[in-house]
Amino acid sequence: MSMSPCIDETHSNLGEEEDDDQFDGPSIDESVSILEDHNPSIPAVSSKISIKRDHKGLGLYVANHDIEFGDVVLEEKPFAHTLFTNYCQDYCRYCLKRLRKKVTTSISCPECHAVMYCDQNCQQSDYHQIICRAGLGSLQDPTAKLVCEILARAIKETSLARYIDKDRADHVREWYSDYLSICRLSSSPQVSPETVQLSKEIAAKLKDSCSPLNENDIIELIQLHFQQMEVNKVFLKESSYELDMKSMDEEVESIGLAIYPTLSLINHSCKPNVFLFFYGKKAIIRSSRKIENGGEIFICYGPSFSKDSYKDRQSELRNFYHFDCECECCKDKLESPQIGYKCFDCKGSMIVNKCDSTGNCLSCKTISENLGKRIDDVEQAASNIPIGRRVFEEFNLDEAVQILSKNYNILDDNLYRTNRILLQSRQYLYECLAMMGHFEMAHKLCKMNVNATRDIFGEESVDYLVQMISFLSLKCNYIEDISDEDLTTAQKEAEELENLINEELHRLKRLSGYVDQALNQNANDVNDDETEGGFQKEVNTLLSLKRRCWALSNLDDGRNDPKAED
Repeated sequence: MSMSPCIDETHSNLGEEEDDDQFDGPSIDESVSILEDHNPSIPAVSSKISIKRDHKGLGLYVANHDIEFGDVVLEEKPFAHTLFTNYCQDYCRYCLKRLRKKVTTSISCPECHAVMYCDQNCQQSDYHQIICRAGLGSLQDPTAKLVCEILARAIKETSLARYIDKDRADHVREWYSDYLSICRLSSSPQVSPETVQLSKEIAAKLKDSCSPLNENDIIELIQLHFQQMEVNKVFLKESSYELDMKSMDEEVESIGLAIYPTLSLINHSCKPNVFLFFYGKKAIIRSSRKIENGGEIFICYGPSFSKDSYKDRQSELRNFYHFDCECECCKDKLESPQIGYKCFDCKGSMIVNKCDSTGNCLSCKTISENLGKRIDDVEQAASNIPIGRRVFEEFNLDEAVQILSKNYNILDDNLYRTNRILLQSRQYLYECLAMMGHFEMAHKLCKMNVNATRDIFGEESVDYLVQMISFLSLKCNYIEDISDEDLTTAQKEAEELENLINEELHRLKRLSGYVDQALNQNANDVNDDETEGGFQKEVNTLLSLKRRCWALSNLDDGRNDPKAED
């Protein structure tokens, strides 16, 4: 189960160092478990989860109890992992802590000097030296590096001989994060001549470490691991330290590859019911919606309903994972409202298939061909939006707004109003405009995102709530901005805004049940520390906006008189 089929080692370094601290971000203590009840037979998963086999093979299923939104269902350290070459100097190879440039205790591998460690403890705990001593430290291919890391740990911890010809089709009730579980994983049916040759080269260098296996057995084992990694490798991401309402679909930079034996059992859906994030090198999986007793756990391998057309999803999964997807979205050939291009004939939503540059309009049914240039234009503009965002984060606002507005206009000309890329680019633009003090334009652009989000997810959704809170904040800034020149209009709009804020507090109550007390209090008397629960930040934001509206509504008309103001 690979989280993405594409490997890119060309990423730039993430940010500049600002001080002399060794590590970036909070301290990572992977010994602390956030999984409350472990299944004793499958220690990496919740006691509510069991292994089951069906026509797809092994999978993880809910047993005994329903799983609620946000529940942790899996927590697992990798059996092996490797960093992409361009990140080897930025992260500790063993624990994946991010290293600062100005460090005092970090050290390099004494054999290859290509990887770094926090300190001697991490270096001595690692299996990497086995690879270096075998003369494989200079490998560049990340999958080959991961295969070598698997073998290095297996060599150090167990005898490889007992795993040759292991029947991987066993009906299993137990599953541990060990080498036996690695050998039982499914594998790609295909192997390239290049992989065969690379397997022979690696075996020749590791044969002395793999005694009593002969070289042919070692080649067979290495080749098996290459085929397994083809469909089971996971792309490591930077650590997440908190789960909030905006982070679940956020795309994060990949820094390396890993293999998680239990996580690899989870089957694919283009519309998954769990999501994955990382804490150090530990993988954490939480439910993204309620999963009823007996239901299967699904994760997304890469192609997804919210980002890809049906034809593109099937093409990518067939090419990289060698199966035809039969998830709930693909059975009915469903298309997401978040991927549509704008039909030039009727302005409706046109689904574009990148695999063959064709498109079909969902409204007027027009079939379009030769859309390659239009796809390229959109992808180029979409790739420029993060550049504008980085310039914005560096507070070069004039340059940022030029980059963002130019590329947003290209996307707005080509993409349908509910397209997720268009909504993201518009958000970055209105946030930049707001930072520059252009609140009127910013809140109008944000309102467009509110309307589109409502049409996609409905008003009783977290996505709509998040967008509405952004809109209300910008609208409040705009009202305060005009109050000096037209207090009467500002006070009227503040009263209307307060009503909208109350509506969102009621929506929060329906979504979470955490805000009964907040709804019954005068906003001017509420202490931010009094609200609790998973939506605390959102409740406090709304109450703060309510106080500002209340203060504006109760200003004396003498507000326009400088003497009265003094």
